[in-house]
Amino acid sequence: MTTPDKPTPFALPSCPYCHATITAHQKYNPGHCGSAPCIVARVEEGQQKLTDERAQNYADRQDAVLTQAKGKIASAASQIGVDPNGLKIAVVPFQNEPLAPLEDQDRDAFEAHLKTAVHDAFAEKDDSTILHNYRQKMAPEPEIVDAGCAACQGFCCKRGGGNNHAFITRQSIYAIRQSKPGLAEEDVVAHFIDALPSESVTGACVFQGEKGCTLTREWRAGLCNTFLCHDLFAMHDLTEGRLDVPLVIAGINDDEVGATVLYEHGEPFTPL
Repeated sequence: MTTPDKPTPFALPSCPYCHATITAHQKYNPGHCGSAPCIVARVEEGQQKLTDERAQNYADRQDAVLTQAKGKIASAASQIGVDPNGLKIAVVPFQNEPLAPLEDQDRDAFEAHLKTAVHDAFAEKDDSTILHNYRQKMAPEPEIVDAGCAACQGFCCKRGGGNNHAFITRQSIYAIRQSKPGLAEEDVVAHFIDALPSESVTGACVFQGEKGCTLTREWRAGLCNTFLCHDLFAMHDLTEGRLDVPLVIAGINDDEVGATVLYEHGEPFTPL
């Protein structure tokens, strides 16, 4: 008479980082033993995964540009006398939403927000910190960033729409007021209203017109002058932080190439 095999004992899972035994519940939540070093390891693993995904996404969009804009790349290389195969390709987002007149309710909501911010700013006590931060944010952008934003055509500006109201705050108005002491409260309101374009990008910032922002740099919210998207950081990595690297910069949305510009240090960027 044969003896039946003994059942295999149930094996408890182990932590993927320190390999300590954990419960079946811990295997699924949080996925490790819960010790501080393993929490850090899990966070670092997630950050690396996100970095890898972004890098792969960037490479995929570069491939799409090489496929769809081969002629433009060859033309750009010819203009500056370099081998097309050696011309670096940078990619940025691309916004192509239609232009439309501002809806009455959106205009009214913006004006109400603006007047409140201006009134509060003129009632603000002197604060040198706000003005110092504002002046730092007024520094001009490198020309390579300008070229990247020209190819993008304001994808990030969409976030300035709706209740964000062009990111205008009491602090941003206060800084403008301090830098232009001759202006009265009504002058500041009038300047912003006069800068509204006849048509702006649908669902985006009220000042995002056909040719970009209708506000000069000194009148924009500080965030608008300092924000850099992930693709601009990737472009910095692509050029190793140098400004003298010629680039084709392509705006791309859903794998479709939109605006494309040629950047060459010391020269105005050229639409292709």
